[in-house]
Amino acid sequence: MRVAFPAQMRRLDKLAMEVYGIPGALLMEAAGKAVAEQALQMVPPGSRVAVLAGGGNNGGDGLVAARYLAGSGPCCQVEVFLFCLPEHLPADAHRNYQILQHVAEARAQRAPRLQGQAGGLQGAGGSVRIMLVPDAAGTAAAGVGAGGAGVPDGDWLERVARAAEGADLVIDAVFGTGFHGELPAFYAALFDRINGARRSAGAPKVLAVDIPSGIDGATGQGRRALWADCTVTFGCAKVGLLIHPGAEAAGHVVVADIGLPESGGTGSPSAGAGSQLGGAGSAPGGVPNPEAGGASQEAGGSNPQAGGADGWAEWVDAELVRPWIPQRPPAAHKGTFGHLLVVGGSPRLAGAVATASWAAVQAGTGLVTAALPAGLESAVWSRGPEVMAWGLPESSYSAGSPESPDSGRHAGTLGPAAWEQIAPEVQQGRFQALAVGPGLGTAAETASFLALLLEQAASRPEIRAVLDADALNLLARDPRRFQPLLAAWGWRRLILTPHPGEAARLLGSTVAAIEADRPAAALSLAQRWQAVVVLKGARTLIASPAGDLFINSTGNPGMASGGMGDALTGMVGAFLAQRVPAVQAAVLAVFLHGLAGDLAAGLEPASGSVPGPGPAGTQPRFAGGSPQFPQFQQRPRAPRPVSATRLLDCLPAALEQLLSSGNSSPHRA
Repeated sequence: MRVAFPAQMRRLDKLAMEVYGIPGALLMEAAGKAVAEQALQMVPPGSRVAVLAGGGNNGGDGLVAARYLAGSGPCCQVEVFLFCLPEHLPADAHRNYQILQHVAEARAQRAPRLQGQAGGLQGAGGSVRIMLVPDAAGTAAAGVGAGGAGVPDGDWLERVARAAEGADLVIDAVFGTGFHGELPAFYAALFDRINGARRSAGAPKVLAVDIPSGIDGATGQGRRALWADCTVTFGCAKVGLLIHPGAEAAGHVVVADIGLPESGGTGSPSAGAGSQLGGAGSAPGGVPNPEAGGASQEAGGSNPQAGGADGWAEWVDAELVRPWIPQRPPAAHKGTFGHLLVVGGSPRLAGAVATASWAAVQAGTGLVTAALPAGLESAVWSRGPEVMAWGLPESSYSAGSPESPDSGRHAGTLGPAAWEQIAPEVQQGRFQALAVGPGLGTAAETASFLALLLEQAASRPEIRAVLDADALNLLARDPRRFQPLLAAWGWRRLILTPHPGEAARLLGSTVAAIEADRPAAALSLAQRWQAVVVLKGARTLIASPAGDLFINSTGNPGMASGGMGDALTGMVGAFLAQRVPAVQAAVLAVFLHGLAGDLAAGLEPASGSVPGPGPAGTQPRFAGGSPQFPQFQQRPRAPRPVSATRLLDCLPAALEQLLSSGNSSPHRA
């Protein structure tokens, strides 16, 4: 399923209005109605609803939702808090503010007994109250309630917080998907109050409009966001909703079709080069526009919205990866499914190459050979007899010895002598793929071994490779040496699988910077090292130098244990050996790795997107109601930890589950 960055959605909105001629007011009406539909699946008619509306189009969507919820059918009691003066709203949002006022005034005329209440108006259906809240920066005066009654001065933070705490449902329409940076103090304090109240019995539910306020739509980051039980997003899911912590803050995500053009004329994901996109804006009158990035934007600041191809990404689910599983025709033999050479191992780390090798066997490789220092073969044999162990000459130097004061030399690791034994087999084309790095070590002679291996194997166009662990550390230590070697491979033959620490070293950055913008980090790694990159972590990302960006849907925190990365390396190598193209091999391996982890943790597999009712399971209540929308279900936390061994035991079941729901077809390079 296609996923968008905020900049792409801005372009799509503009295209809808300027090229397709769809009025912005019509899009806002559809969005607000979808929010109201979802609200009534979360709370029953007659409920108290607090709508927090910002100064952008996101706030306009909230105003439309308020009108529907206060209508004659649902009869909800709605209180709207508008965080700007009406004249500062964008045109479509301002028009919907006026409509809401007129509706309230018309009801007031039908209910004279309530006209004396400040801002309180009730008709045959529900009630609506509009409160104009001073701007968080203090630039707006206290507003006027609907019906003309003045709003008294007071502690606005306390007033809004108490109203939200006393509601059955809070609709968060403060900031849109363009928000980034830090929340202004007023909103941060308000969101803290509401988040805190939700821990108590009888707490209000929260429904976010497009994205939880305070979450960056491009990165998923946000320290003090307003956490939601459910988020209704428009057109397609946003990247920030699917990457942690945004994925947790969003709760249950529902994608509403509001009539945007399907493709926007920009092509599909994985079709074109990546781009750096961005944008900011202000509402009329100099008041910061939350829809365009929030009041926290500083002058001269920027937030590049790293996008995949044309600003799109792809959500990885079973439907996407199933066709990429290699078929096993009746006349197949072990040579049909390739020969993988797993290279690694050093004293105390022999288990890493054993885990990677066994993972490759479980993922369907025809033949697996584990090349590791002589004397460590028993670690491979102990996992199963299917892996061929190849003991190679180990280095004879020890750290700090008189013969070699170089502290980078260590006994028991692979060096040039090991390459001399491997070279004839590699040069004769015995292997279809290499998986290099698990437990390899970072000695100086091991770096020389890796350089020789990469240089010589690159000349064999049928060989693909995945590099992980210490192989990545050696690349990062000497990029001038290794970047030309990797360039000779071409990115369609090469995959790197770093965790955030390794990614930081490869980019010369920090783990904090990597985690602050994982999509940009993955795309930057792919460009700098000219390889397909698997950036591991919660919601693992796969990126290519062409701008492809994939967000994985499987996996759970129970998988945070040693050996998981080695298992993934073996699985990636397995699919490369079976001649699955590099991008597909990486995506397929990551998905199956997470699916096996979910089965091992006792979790139901994530479907990615499913049709069906919202959290309350009720039906739409408005005449001509919208159809049910695609939804992203939030997964429960893993009930128990998962070992790499347990994950690999579940891998055949994961493959069977994926195959049983559809037919696979071969993909050959």
